[in-house]
Formats: sequence, structure tokens, C-alpha cells
Amino acid sequence: MVVRSISSAILAVSLLALPLQVKARTIGKIVILESGLSAEPENPDLSRACKKFRPTVKQVKNYFHKAYPVPKRFSLHERYSGCYATGTIEFDNFGKAGWSLSSGGTATIEWNETEIVDVFYNRYSWNDPNACSYGMSSEPEC
Repeated sequence: MVVRSISSAILAVSLLALPLQVKARTIGKIVILESGLSAEPENPDLSRACKKFRPTVKQVKNYFHKAYPVPKRFSLHERYSGCYATGTIEFDNFGKAGWSLSSGGTATIEWNETEIVDVFYNRYSWNDPNACSYGMSSEPEC
């Protein structure tokens, strides 16, 4: 019984100390190269809707501060959006990378052809022309 309570105490102290050990990623600079783009330019309805996707530098920076890695299939199936923006990001510790951000909250960060990561954060504040159309179930996510 004493061993169990000591183990529990050690675990609790470790969990409390964890946030102090994790170093936050520091973003130096965000540049938006293009926004309001459509993945299907031949579709006039989508192209018209995508023009409303105009995230600001502040919104993009906030997004990348909070986004977390996800599998590529998540970006392609569950949160696919044909509206996107592109730009560059500079991390203090990881250098400069290009990004492509969809209005549905997924993004791809690419340092070079072999170093690519997909990320997601769904509490974004930009105008999403495809809102309420995501998810694999019959109940859309809003």
C-alpha cells in the first residue's frame, strides 16, 4: 500500500513538472504569399467560395503555435478543403519552411522534399467557406 502511494506521488510530481520541461516552439516570422486559392480552379462555385478564405498573419501565427501533427489521411479525408493559402514560416530552432494551409484547419509544413509534416488545429478564427462539411459521419462537424 505504501509503495502504491509513493508511486502515485512520484507520478503526480512528474506530471506537474512536465510542462516546465517542454520547450514551446518559437515562430520568428510568418509570410502569406497567396490566399483565397482553390484546389479546383475549373469549379467556379468553389473558386468563388475560396476567395473568402483570407487568413491574417496573426491568425496563421496563432494556428501554427497550437497545431499538432496528424496523419496525411486525416488531411485528405476527414478535413479536406479545396480552399487554401500558402506562405513561409521561420522557426527559431528549425529554420525556414514553406506551408500550405487549408480553410478546414489542416496544413502541410515542408522544409524540403523529404522533411514534411501535416498538422491540424480546429479552433481557427478565419472565415472557412466549407464550415460544417467535415467529418466521416452523417453528422457534420461545426
